[in-house]
Amino acid sequence: SGNLKKEESEFIKKIAKKWQKKRTNEIVAFTHEQLPYKICSPGEVIPYELITQQEPEYVY
Repeated sequence: SGNLKKEESEFIKKIAKKWQKKRTNEIVAFTHEQLPYKICSPGEVIPYELITQQEPEYVY
C-alpha cells in the first residue's frame, strides 16, 4: 500500500474480504462484466477512478 491513499487501501481490503471465499472462476466472470475491464486494453493499468465510478454493489 506504499503509493495508495488510506481510503484506497481500505477500499481494497473491503473488497478482498468479500471475495476471499469465492472461486477463481466466479471472480473472473464477475470482473469481466465490469465497465473498467471492458474499457481498458489488455495489459493496461485500470485507473482507480474508473473503479470508483461503479455502484458499490457491482464492485464488491
